[in-house]
Parts: sequence; structure tokens; C-alpha cells
Amino acid sequence: MLKALAGPFPDLAFCPTGGITVETAPQFLALPNVRVCGGSWLTPEAAVAAGDWPRIVQLAREAQALRG
Repeated sequence: MLKALAGPFPDLAFCPTGGITVETAPQFLALPNVRVCGGSWLTPEAAVAAGDWPRIVQLAREAQALRG
């Protein structure tokens, strides 16, 4: 759907979130109208509950590198 919207609405940008994973995020980021993606993989419930902030920082760095 986002790919189809790029044609008639070239000035719109999106930040998809629901159902995005670290594996699918690059496909979304390759679209010209997607600027960023979000997803729960960035803050796993267990890591938050344990206060494992280094793990969350690492996941954020990995996500940042997805755009290449």
C-alpha cells in the first residue's frame, strides 16, 4: 500500500510501525516515501523488564544501520 501511495502523493512520508520486524524493516525503508520504521523488536519486553539498556541501545544501533 505504501508503495502505491508514493505515486499520487509524492510529498507524503510515512513511519510504519505495526508488524514491522528487523527482517522486514529494510523492505519498508527501501520505499521512497518511508523515512523511518518502528517496531517492538527495538524494546523487547524482557529487556525492558530487566533494565537491560545496553541491549536496547545495541538494537537501536542495529536498526539505525538498516538503511545503509
